[in-house]
Amino acid sequence: MSPHAIFRADASPKIGAGHIMRCMALADSLMRDGWQCTFAATAATHDTMPQLAKTPYHQIQLEDDAWDRPDALMEGAGQPCNLLIVDHYGLDRIYETSCRSFAEKILVVDD
Repeated sequence: MSPHAIFRADASPKIGAGHIMRCMALADSLMRDGWQCTFAATAATHDTMPQLAKTPYHQIQLEDDAWDRPDALMEGAGQPCNLLIVDHYGLDRIYETSCRSFAEKILVVDD
C-alpha cells in the first residue's frame, strides 16, 4: 500500500490561494514518488480554487463549523495517514497535537 499524505489548508478571497498552491506543488512531488494525497478544506476553498477539484487528489470538504476540529478531519479521511501537512494560519499547536492520534508525522508550514 502506498503512503498517504493529508493536506490541511484553505483558500478564500480574504486569505488568498497561496496555501493551496504551495500544497498542490508539494502533493505533485509526493505523487510522483508514489504517495496517495488527500486535500481537506472548506467549501470556501473549493469556491475560491475550483481547479483543486480537477486534480487527481482525493477531496474532503470540511463543514464550516468543523474546519478546526481534528476529529472532523479524521472522520473525513476515514483512515490514518503517514504524513499530515498543515498550512493554515488559523490552526495551531493544539490542533496539530490533537492530530497525533491518526498522523504518523506532521509537517507544519508557517511562513
